[in-house]
Amino acid sequence: MAKFSPGGTCIGLRQYSRGIILNINVDNQGNFGLTGFFKNTLEIGPNTFTSRGESDLFAAKCSPITGVPQPLKPSSNTLLIYANPNTGLCNVTIPEEFRQEKKLTLQIFDQTGRLVQEVRVEMAGASVRLDIRAQAKGLYHAILSNGKKNYAGKIVFE
Repeated sequence: MAKFSPGGTCIGLRQYSRGIILNINVDNQGNFGLTGFFKNTLEIGPNTFTSRGESDLFAAKCSPITGVPQPLKPSSNTLLIYANPNTGLCNVTIPEEFRQEKKLTLQIFDQTGRLVQEVRVEMAGASVRLDIRAQAKGLYHAILSNGKKNYAGKIVFE
């Protein structure tokens, strides 16, 4: 589950596994409720639920989504990604302030906010070659992080 700004920037996300969500609603404070069903086990936050039969129903109230892994910065932290649109191969330019970093992570999220690829970046130049051909064509969000600061961009895979 992902939360996007009106401009399409991913504000935050949460991943729920092993369940089918049938309904989502949001209250005035930004809390959201989920209903659905699951088989075997279901994890929601720190809680694990075990099915009592073939499939069980669930209802959960969750706190607002607020960050991945921290709120994204304004457009001054935009990644330069080229060619864009592309055929699944593109280059991501490493921002100048990150070029001396030892530990960088590049994460790629699909439109639903699901993490589809994570790359540990080893500096060998001013850009990183990215291959997302194993994914479906569409719009992806890229976040490059040093653990303290994020740069974000969009990838159009045609």
